[in-house]
Amino acid sequence: RVVALAAPALLSNAAAPVANAPVELPSAAVGPKNWQTLRAKIAASDLPDKEEVLAVIDGEPDLEARNLQLRALADGAVYDRVLDLAFSELLTGGDAAVRQEANRAYILDRISDSDIANKDAVLSILSEQSDAATCVEELRALDDGDTYRRIVAEIVPSLLRPADPVSEASTTTVSAANWQLLREMVAASDMPDRETVLSIIDDEPDAVVRERRLRELNDGSSDRYIKEVFFPELLYGLSPAAKENWNLLERTVDGSDIENREAVLEILRDTPPGVAREEAIRSLDDGRTWEEISRQMLPELLQNTEDIEVSGTGMSFTYEASPAAKAREEEQRQQQLRAREEEWARREEARRTASVPTLRETLSSATPRSGLKVSLKTDLVLWGSLMPGFEMGGWTPNLSVEFGFADRWSVQVGGAYSNWNALGGDYGLYALTAVDVEPRFWMKRDGAFRGLYGGLYGTFGDFDRENKDATGTTGTFFIAGLSCGWLQPFGSHWFLDAGVRLGYRMASVDDYTVIWGHSYWDRSESRGKFVPQVRLQIGYRFGKSAK
Repeated sequence: RVVALAAPALLSNAAAPVANAPVELPSAAVGPKNWQTLRAKIAASDLPDKEEVLAVIDGEPDLEARNLQLRALADGAVYDRVLDLAFSELLTGGDAAVRQEANRAYILDRISDSDIANKDAVLSILSEQSDAATCVEELRALDDGDTYRRIVAEIVPSLLRPADPVSEASTTTVSAANWQLLREMVAASDMPDRETVLSIIDDEPDAVVRERRLRELNDGSSDRYIKEVFFPELLYGLSPAAKENWNLLERTVDGSDIENREAVLEILRDTPPGVAREEAIRSLDDGRTWEEISRQMLPELLQNTEDIEVSGTGMSFTYEASPAAKAREEEQRQQQLRAREEEWARREEARRTASVPTLRETLSSATPRSGLKVSLKTDLVLWGSLMPGFEMGGWTPNLSVEFGFADRWSVQVGGAYSNWNALGGDYGLYALTAVDVEPRFWMKRDGAFRGLYGGLYGTFGDFDRENKDATGTTGTFFIAGLSCGWLQPFGSHWFLDAGVRLGYRMASVDDYTVIWGHSYWDRSESRGKFVPQVRLQIGYRFGKSAK
């Protein structure tokens, strides 16, 4: 695993400073010179298929293509033997002592940045053992050779690859290094909206805007994915800014007021960079402290413009997720799968229960809702001959139409007619023609036009009342006032509307006397008074039932 972390950086073949071994590479490319040393070793060996190996080395000038061709020989078995020869030879053999020390320092640096098992033992062997044969023998003894095989299989090929013509140190910013690594991680992953994320990274030059667009993408789910899966990878592994990222994290934590600040700082001081450090921080407060750190730190890592030194082409690499990153990504996929399953179950439950209405839904199912806005109704009180002001007249046919709009407003327009004998009182004949307008405001907001309402009303008409003593009154009238009531559905379309009114009636009247069947005018005057009224309307509302 250490080798896997180190190999991409080795593409530059530039030596990084390590403790007690300040070695710099010469300006010439190291990869070809290592091949020269290796070719001489192979030519003097008893390697199977030696002639074919030498033919590939001599005939293929491109070092990457050369590696690929050698891998193809005997299904990779020959290549494994070549790497085994190369490891010891490139450490101490040949005639270029400076280059050999650079190779050793390079391997030491990659391993020192990793969290490989037996790392301390590996570093001790490589630092203290100058004899190549003894060094190889001691490395083979670790973990039954597993550590040695991983170093040979993954670090040595990088020492045989081409380097930049100039391998001197260059500078870049922390954010540039981190964005480069983040892009490689996204490209190698199976994260949702991967192509959109890559498009944002590639097309948006401003790091601040780029980070904001990722936070806004898909309601923040892509940003949460990056924080959970990729943020830890910025702190260790392949990034040339990994060390600086840890320094930034420590400075940020030290200057913050997050919970467990001292515990986090202690972990940063005592635990080497890697999975162990991450897991130690994650264990605090069931992960809340780690979540807060990632929330604060990721924007800083992607926007920090401090310069850091990188060597040669160390920014160019092919990313392979660490086991921890793969585990985190798998957990993210499982969480998304569980979320989808829960959403499907919720929708299925909603669909299943939708066919079983509650008691309240059953009682209100007959109520016409939005769309049922036209009603026909008639007043039973007028049919019963009770007039405004609680005086008895004649039975009075009537009909009203009500129009609802804007969910809480309606207008009722109606008419009434009567011209026949009165049912009681002092009248013998009672004639009436009237039109009525009443705008209403409904207290419920649901557009069903039911329950409590209040309004204004106006009535205009004419009348003729003949008394039993051969006198009479005729004229016109106007009533204006306030109304309120309650509308109660009792079916899908039918309802009762009970209300009260209080208005002021102004009438222009002519009094007359009837003699031998003829009416004679007596006097004219205006009369006014307050008239209460009760109404009990039965109605039918058109449209689809709310059922």
